[in-house]
Amino acid sequence: MAASLGALLPPRRPGLGEGERRIVTLTREGGIGKTALALEMADWCEERAAFPGGIFELACEHFRSVPEWLSQLLDRFGVPLQEQRGDLLELLAGRLAASFPPERPALLLLDNLDDLFGRDLRRDAAAVLETALTATPALRVLATCRWPLGLADHETEVEIKPLDEAEACNVFLSHLTSPTCKREFQRSWGQENGLSRQLIALSGRHPQSLRLLARQLERPGMTLKRLVEEARADLLKVLVDPLADDEASRLEKVKVSCGLSYRHLSEAGKLLFAQLSRLPGGVWCGKLPEHYLGWAVLLGENWRAVLEQELEHYALVHYEPSGEAEGEGRFAMLPSMLEFAGEKYRAAGHISVHLPPLKKGGRGGFRMGAGAKIPPHPPLPKGGTERLPGHKDWEAGWLTFWRQRLDAWDEWIKGRVPEDMALAPEFHHRLVVLACRLFEQTQANWLAAFDALATGRDGSALRGLLLRMVKFLQLSGQRVLERELTERAVTTIRQGGAEADLALCLIILGIVLRDLGEREAARAAYEEALGIYRRLAGQHPAAYEPAVAATLNNLGIVLGDLGEREAARAACEEALGIYRRLAGQHPAAYEPYVAMTLNNLGIVLGDLGEREAARAAYEEALAIRRRLAGQHPAAYEPDVAMTLNNLGIVLRALGEREAARAAYEEALRLYRPFFERWPQAFGENFFIFLRNYTNLVEETEQDPWWQLWREWQTREQDE
Repeated sequence: MAASLGALLPPRRPGLGEGERRIVTLTREGGIGKTALALEMADWCEERAAFPGGIFELACEHFRSVPEWLSQLLDRFGVPLQEQRGDLLELLAGRLAASFPPERPALLLLDNLDDLFGRDLRRDAAAVLETALTATPALRVLATCRWPLGLADHETEVEIKPLDEAEACNVFLSHLTSPTCKREFQRSWGQENGLSRQLIALSGRHPQSLRLLARQLERPGMTLKRLVEEARADLLKVLVDPLADDEASRLEKVKVSCGLSYRHLSEAGKLLFAQLSRLPGGVWCGKLPEHYLGWAVLLGENWRAVLEQELEHYALVHYEPSGEAEGEGRFAMLPSMLEFAGEKYRAAGHISVHLPPLKKGGRGGFRMGAGAKIPPHPPLPKGGTERLPGHKDWEAGWLTFWRQRLDAWDEWIKGRVPEDMALAPEFHHRLVVLACRLFEQTQANWLAAFDALATGRDGSALRGLLLRMVKFLQLSGQRVLERELTERAVTTIRQGGAEADLALCLIILGIVLRDLGEREAARAAYEEALGIYRRLAGQHPAAYEPAVAATLNNLGIVLGDLGEREAARAACEEALGIYRRLAGQHPAAYEPYVAMTLNNLGIVLGDLGEREAARAAYEEALAIRRRLAGQHPAAYEPDVAMTLNNLGIVLRALGEREAARAAYEEALRLYRPFFERWPQAFGENFFIFLRNYTNLVEETEQDPWWQLWREWQTREQDE
């Protein structure tokens, strides 16, 4: 470790290290100990305060794209997800330059960069690190990857060598729990070419192989001699010399060690091992996750026993306590083991399948739009407790499993309490928090289901799954990921999907593009979707008029952003006309959309100077939203707050300052709980509400909103 630290540590005086290489990359095959060494080095640096600017760690194995990785890097360095707009590379450079002057060196630890620095993404990923290193000479990077990152001017590669024989012996013994096995191994170790030394040589002195073989030695009926014979026989099938010590031979020895453990699993164990390749985020377990996930539906009634007694016992999976709640944790696989499980899954004939659609019966203040809306679509069915199809149809069952669960959680996030949950309104917020936690803890797994649908080009199912991710991605501030997923869905559906599915995905794309500040691109997406929906509504008006209205509403918002106010007014008024007519027939279904469009029309009218008309629009919207919030507070209280804020602006412009103050105060009071729970989603709007209030009301020491404003300003200055 000493040599690696020497290359990593900053110079003692700023400027002495100019021109040096500031990336240390620990390389070699998976399971050899790169992550463990990197964490040990980071701990050493932290204990000695070697980096006054801080040590920032980011695990990278689950990032699907460079933009998603870049977004999370920015978040690590103090740029919240909700504030990331425009050129993210430029934003990163500015943040690093401001945060880490030469006298405050910082360390960035990037673990498992294999996928990001693979063939397809390497150039863009390298550009991110080039930008970071160019922005400030104070930043140093410690990375782990199977290969060098390819940044020759900045990078020092440190190859992790196999353990020496004595170290390998100690590692092997540390994984043995049986005193009998330990004694047998130690007795043989004293012999020059004893069975223990032969086994260590056959393992390639690789940490992962040693762990797997140690668990095999403790199998009932296994002896040291028999294990050596089995390992040698398997290696002779792939190697001329099973004792060879080159890199290619070591890799084969790791595969053979995995194969030995896999071969001795029961049929149920082999099946579950292969299926876990479709759960890259692992199996989250504990009282809460097992109740709401129902793993038995997907993995079989005895899944926990098979995991613990076979897969974990033979070191094919490992258990990680979560630390968030007692008894909660995760059974997971190392990346190299996931690859091996994937080989077994594909060999068993599991392939992606097409799923049929599931059916079920500025001036004077800053105004807030009601938010762009997605046209209503037939929802997917609730998750049930029935068993899924058999072995050959497991892939379809896996996809159905995640579609059903995301459908239920999405309903909870939107404040729609199931009929079988008799919850008082004050508990609705808890259901939203629960749904967000379920989404968050299983994200890698449902994203794998999304990938499978996109690869299989099942446009309808892909649209359905995307639709159920959107609200969570917005609440958690993952707009870059939302954009990536939506663009992929649009591309997939263009290649042969239904027009209606394409239009809906274009709406979702328009929303996230506007959130990211790309208004012209959002306009183009909305206009394409509107063309599709108008054409479909000409043939089936009852089915598609609501979608026309929703798209007009969204287009009106972005036209207002672009300063095209008369066009925005026309779009909002046409949407409002459709929604009023539909609400006359089905008030429960369409009154929320009437209120939404009235709120957005009020913004446009205010921009056009028609303040009394804007006031009337806001007051009508507010009356509807108050009534809805009385029934579903988690779903509609944020909308009440936004309309109150907008009404406050127009009241102030009309000279009614006390009424404006009352509107702002109520908006802040309603919105604050949402901001405190989900700052990524609600922080920006809450800041706007506070700014409008403090621009109107004189400061006093007793005013809690002014106190909060000052605290916010102080925090911003400190950062």
